[in-house]
Amino acid sequence: MSELRTGYISAYDANRHMARVIFPDKGNLVSGWLPVSVRNSKKNHDEHHLDINEHVACIFNDNGIEEGIIISALYDDKNPPPESDSDIRKILFEDGSVITYDRKSNTEKHLYCDGTEISYNASSGEYKMNFAGGESMSYSQKSHAIKLQGSGGTEVLLDDSKVMLTDSWQSHIYMNNDEIEIKAKTVKIIEG
Repeated sequence: MSELRTGYISAYDANRHMARVIFPDKGNLVSGWLPVSVRNSKKNHDEHHLDINEHVACIFNDNGIEEGIIISALYDDKNPPPESDSDIRKILFEDGSVITYDRKSNTEKHLYCDGTEISYNASSGEYKMNFAGGESMSYSQKSHAIKLQGSGGTEVLLDDSKVMLTDSWQSHIYMNNDEIEIKAKTVKIIEG
């Protein structure tokens, strides 16, 4: 007969993907080294590591707590789930980085610890990057447009029919198949 127990990681061996578990409700009894269950381990690999004091669920066979397996980490009052919307899958990292996927809007976002954010919406075909310094880049599959924006207000727009450069002083260069338009306080043409 198998037994399900919950406890906390007391030691972890990342090379072997094994841990020891302490059971406070059993007088702080500590298990032997237990393998940690993973989703894939042959052609595909899905690796995640457990932290010391992480709350886990274990299954043991009839031989006590020396032979068993850690089947999952658990949320509890001290460590609640990071997201309450069931359509969003979220991964939080200790350094502040976050990866989310919203299956309703088909949007994946990566927020890095320096403030840089990258997102892609599969429904609209929009790809965006916002950098920590205020610069940004976006691409639209529908309009085939790329937009680059500097933190000082300079902007470049490229699409199927035109190229447009603007700056914070409202100067611009506009080019399409038929014409070039330049608006600036001073225009200098250099032949070479």
